[in-house]
Amino acid sequence: MSRGLLLSVCLLAVCAATTHVVVSADEPKTVKVIAAESTSKTYLLRLKKDDSGVVIRSAAELVAHSAKPDDAKDPAVQKAMAAELAKFFKVKSIDWNKQMVVVVEGHDTRGEFGAIKFDPPEIKGKVLQVFWKQEHRVTRASHLGVPMGFALVERFEGEVVFFPRITTNSLDMALMLIPSGKFTMGSPKGEEDRHDEEAHHEVEITRPFYMGKHEVTVGQFKAFVKDANDKTEGERDGKGGRAFDGKEFVQKPVFTWKNLHFTQTDDHPVVVVSWNDAVAFCEWLSKKEGRTYRLPTEAEWEYACRAGTKTRFHTGDKDDDLQLAGNTADASLKAKWKDVFWAMSWDDGFAFTAPVGQFKANAFGLYDMHGNAWEWCSDWYAEGYYPKSPVQDPQGPANGKERVTRGGAWSTQPKFCRAAFRDRHEPGYRSDCVGFRVVLAESR
Repeated sequence: MSRGLLLSVCLLAVCAATTHVVVSADEPKTVKVIAAESTSKTYLLRLKKDDSGVVIRSAAELVAHSAKPDDAKDPAVQKAMAAELAKFFKVKSIDWNKQMVVVVEGHDTRGEFGAIKFDPPEIKGKVLQVFWKQEHRVTRASHLGVPMGFALVERFEGEVVFFPRITTNSLDMALMLIPSGKFTMGSPKGEEDRHDEEAHHEVEITRPFYMGKHEVTVGQFKAFVKDANDKTEGERDGKGGRAFDGKEFVQKPVFTWKNLHFTQTDDHPVVVVSWNDAVAFCEWLSKKEGRTYRLPTEAEWEYACRAGTKTRFHTGDKDDDLQLAGNTADASLKAKWKDVFWAMSWDDGFAFTAPVGQFKANAFGLYDMHGNAWEWCSDWYAEGYYPKSPVQDPQGPANGKERVTRGGAWSTQPKFCRAAFRDRHEPGYRSDCVGFRVVLAESR
């Protein structure tokens, strides 16, 4: 079987050691990537959909996933395809007894050249988790297709699951993979500005999930309103929301998600949305894409915000450390609202909301987890919930009067932007300080 090997490939991993072993599912270790390549032209295999993956453990399986699957049992075709793939990997041959190939298909790069990069796969329980991300290049190449990535790895006998590090949905919303793991939720007794309800307790997030890289934007919410022909609670009941009117923070019918005292573009976080409005957005997006979108639980939110850190903010413990991480009450706001006595002395350049992604991301690649807009969580609020909450995947109380918000906003001071701080409002509350971010619930 003859196919011209493509020259326009991107080397994403150099050859590692050449000694290989069969890895059992019980060994808690990573699986070595021996070689990896990526191409944006059709090469050997065709996968079923974007962001999909397949594992190949034999030359017969390689042919079965090719454009000519009927030739899978032909030894000559098997040998030819395996040899071509080995040449693609720049290795002498593929030892199917000790090695296997994982293949992923990325997503449309809108005319830009894209490449797939693999992290070392990780064994968790009896499952091999393959992590990958799609990198983009500035070179315009509209004739190229969806990028595909090939990795030659140590053989693993067991289930293989593929996890893109970042995925993009129909709203061009980027979602970051948040791995499963354990963390200490709440704040230690010595933390500055600590509240007693922030009792330190161990929590385990047992399943990976995807969280919006940014808060939901005005443009994304606008698409929902148009497609669903919907209105927010503040528009339906004619009461509007609470917002800054140039002098004070008041509720007026005129204040809605699309009409504020300050200017919002499509790239700003949507605000003046209630908890119910946020849930309606998630339900619409879930139906539109056939996947489950929802608000994060309070535990998921704090775990994602901390991203492995234990400090007040993901950038450190001092108030000044927050300058790098978020848009909060500062000199810019003070210049517009003279009564904001709690504003910090620094100037981040944004008096009110900032376009998403203007500050430093945390280790999970999430922006604006501190400041810009408070973010609704799915949980009911209860002051004494922490000591009695389950260790694994706490969902919050079964009922209540208020829903949790997290992260602080453009109008708040650092102590309210701490990773552990909990605020709450009734589900129908809306203001120019409160927005939301979504979670894509299913893991891949």
